[in-house]
Amino acid sequence: MESVTVTPDQVRGWCATDETAVDAFQGWASKRSESRRECGIGRAGDLRRPPVVSIAPPLDRAALRPGHVLEIAGPSGSGKTELLIQAAVSCVLPASFNGVSYGGSEAVVLMFDLDGRFDIARLTSVLKARINGKLFYQFLREQTSNSICLEEQGEEVLRASLRRFYCLRCFKSFEFLASLKSLHIQSSRISQEHHGKAVQLVLIDGIGSFYWLDWMSSCAAAYTSRRTLGVQRFSELIVQELRNLRNTKLFLVLATKALLYAPPKRKAIASRIQYREYMPAAWQRFVTHRLFLQPPPQAASGARVFTAQWDKPSLVEKDEFFIHNVSELALFVMAN
Repeated sequence: MESVTVTPDQVRGWCATDETAVDAFQGWASKRSESRRECGIGRAGDLRRPPVVSIAPPLDRAALRPGHVLEIAGPSGSGKTELLIQAAVSCVLPASFNGVSYGGSEAVVLMFDLDGRFDIARLTSVLKARINGKLFYQFLREQTSNSICLEEQGEEVLRASLRRFYCLRCFKSFEFLASLKSLHIQSSRISQEHHGKAVQLVLIDGIGSFYWLDWMSSCAAAYTSRRTLGVQRFSELIVQELRNLRNTKLFLVLATKALLYAPPKRKAIASRIQYREYMPAAWQRFVTHRLFLQPPPQAASGARVFTAQWDKPSLVEKDEFFIHNVSELALFVMAN
């Protein structure tokens, strides 16, 4: 091994300071603010400002902002996927276009369809209904006879809004994990396609879709020599990738989960929903907000009213809404 001779001048050069602590902090703050501006957030560390992503009710009751993780839990048919569609429509629509206010965020949305139930036709119909409603209001206000121009404008807004929506369908946990790992590169490509705009909303439809498949695979592997990742390990890796992406890209995460009801306990609060948690602890710690949805009673006549109740943070008020075939959610607030 050859010896390396170090001169005193080299040692003094290594120990010499080239910047003060104030300069280092200012450089870090400027880089941080540039990263946050790319994601649509204001000054560095300013978390008290209102969120830049438009969220449709009843999701607007909680102060959701980039960095939060909302879990929307409910049984089948409770409107979980419909809330994701409404949130996506509010984000991809522009704030205004050619003098018409659409009330959107003009943000890029990325959706992971894990249970295979997402219907792009439903998203398109809701977008058309929202756009046509705004154009019809503009038509009545201006009393213009040029309806052809308004129709062409609506088609242009629809195409531009759909270009800001990306959907990935995964059929097993390995595909979901691989998609998350490749999202660092994909997000840069998406940002270039939209002139520097980063993904601001990530939707996960059916976060627990692969839980029972992974659980059965781990049980079967226990009786064979085949090695496989267990449910806990899959959840830890997925949460780790989501956390790294959230911290670097600064987006809001909305995830739906099927709810398993549990028998009521003796000392349970009557107004709280009793359920059995089956997701691993890594995902439970990752969630910052939780919303419970309940479908309308089967014996109910007339309009089918759905119920939304916040569990995290715990709120007493309940929101009631019903779903139109080609329209946005109609919301009625009911205070208990």
